[in-house]
Amino acid sequence: MWAAYANDPKIAALLIEQGCNVNAQKTGGWTALMAATSSGALETATLLIAKGADVNGAKVGGWTTLMW
Repeated sequence: MWAAYANDPKIAALLIEQGCNVNAQKTGGWTALMAATSSGALETATLLIAKGADVNGAKVGGWTTLMW
């Protein structure tokens, strides 16, 4: 999740290669893709989408990645 906030696609890619779930949810329903898009981390968001992150995943309150 922090690699997404920090726009660190190299670390994000390493974590994904090691088996991290790109659609894992943090408390409140946040996903790494939501963290990336809400913080303007375009490179990491692009990587997450390419690796299968759900762009329609909703968090608490009904917000989705597309709303950021």
